[in-house]
Amino acid sequence: MSFQFWQRYLMVAVGATVAYGSFLAVRPDLATSMFSFMFFGDLDHIGAFPRGSVAYVEFLTAVLGSVLIGWGVTLLLVVHYPFKNHEPYAWNMVVMSILAWYVPDTIISVMTGFWQNAVMNTGFLVMFAIGLIPTRARPRGAGPA
Repeated sequence: MSFQFWQRYLMVAVGATVAYGSFLAVRPDLATSMFSFMFFGDLDHIGAFPRGSVAYVEFLTAVLGSVLIGWGVTLLLVVHYPFKNHEPYAWNMVVMSILAWYVPDTIISVMTGFWQNAVMNTGFLVMFAIGLIPTRARPRGAGPA
């Protein structure tokens, strides 16, 4: 498949990340229930915490979503402009950005017993790797693969 196909695939993958971040930011209550089910097998486990604790978890969930939106918009711009133009530094920017998130987040998730988050992280990593591996930096002007 062509570089253009994979570049567009990455735009969709980043768009999915922004959509997920938007869900967390706009509906932290539903996202918290989802995390409650994912981590504890019960939609209402976190909801049974003291109200102030629930409000704080929802606040942090919304902030996490906002950070994902910001990161995603940056990735969209990189993938749409310099990556699309085969600038070698753009591929490195995307890969390093993903690894800078994935490695510490996944280590922390496993170390704290929330392995389910590590599994979800790995799903996102694979989603990006599918488009990044076939587009590994080629010299400018090398043309389509």
